[in-house]
Amino acid sequence: MIQRQENLKTPVQYLKGVGPTLSLRLDKMQIKTVADLLWHIPHRYTDRRNIQPIQKIIPGVFQTIIGSVVGGAPKRLGARKKIYEILIKDETGLALLIFFHFKEDYLQKKYPVGKKLLVHGLCQTFRSQFQFVHPDIEELDEEGKHLSHPILPVYPLTEGLHQKTMRKIIGNALEKFLPFLEETPLAVHKTMQVKLSLKEALYALHHPRENASIEELNEHETIWHQRMAYDELFYLQLGLQMRKSILKENANPLMQSSPIYEKALHLLPFKLTRSQEVALGEIIQDLQKNIPMNRLLEGDVGSGKT
Repeated sequence: MIQRQENLKTPVQYLKGVGPTLSLRLDKMQIKTVADLLWHIPHRYTDRRNIQPIQKIIPGVFQTIIGSVVGGAPKRLGARKKIYEILIKDETGLALLIFFHFKEDYLQKKYPVGKKLLVHGLCQTFRSQFQFVHPDIEELDEEGKHLSHPILPVYPLTEGLHQKTMRKIIGNALEKFLPFLEETPLAVHKTMQVKLSLKEALYALHHPRENASIEELNEHETIWHQRMAYDELFYLQLGLQMRKSILKENANPLMQSSPIYEKALHLLPFKLTRSQEVALGEIIQDLQKNIPMNRLLEGDVGSGKT
C-alpha cells in the first residue's frame, strides 16, 4: 500500500511528455506530483457531437464541422505580420481556419490537401467567409470517424500551456498511474449512495462517456462529480475526527497557583472586568485539566481579549 502511494507522489517532471520546462509551468498551478495531475479536474467540457454542415453554421457560437483540406498557405497582414490559412470544404460550403501563431512546415505536413478534419471552435465571419481562429482540430480516419472522444475536457491552464498538451499528459498519467490509486475502504464504500469506484469516477471525469449529458458535466452534477465530492467530504470528516481524538490525549496540567500568573495579575495597570474574570477563570480551569485546551476567546474590538 505504501509503495502504491509513493508511485502517486512521483514528481510530474518524470511523467512521459512533461520534462523540466513543462514541469515549471505546471508548478505555477501547484501541480507538482502525478497525484496533483490526476486531481486536476476539468472545469468545463466541449461537446463535439452536434456536427453541422458548413452552410448551416451560426456565427458567434461554438460550432463543430467536418471538412476536407482544399489548401493551406501563409498570408501577409501588413508589412510584418503573417497568418496561416487552411481552407476546408464539405458538400455545402467552405470555411477558413486561421492561425496567428504557427510553424508553416508543420501545418503543411500535418494538414495536406485532401485530409479530412473535425474542427471545433468559435465561428466568425469576415467578408462573408466563415472563419475559425485557432480551433481544436482532430484528424479523422479514412472512414471519417473520430480518433478520440467527441466530448473533450477543458482544463484550467497557465501561460505557455495548451489544452492538447494537458489532455495528453493527463492521459499518460491515467494510463500508467491510475491502477495505483487507493480506493476508499470497503466498509465506507458500502455506505455510499453512489456505487462507483474512485478509479471509475476519476477516469470518467477526464474521459467522459459518449452518451454523457453535457449540461450535467458543465454543472458538475454527474455521478462522477458526486463520487469525488463524497470522497472529499469523507476525508474532511475523518480529519476532523482525528483532530478531536488528538485533543483528548493526555497533557500536563498548568496550575493556577503559578507565581508567574499571580505576578502578571498584579502588574496589570487596571482592574479586570467581571466578564474578563469569568473568561480568565474558565481558561484557567481548562489549563488545570489533563487534556489539551480547545477554546476560542471571542470579544469585540477593544474589549480586553489580549
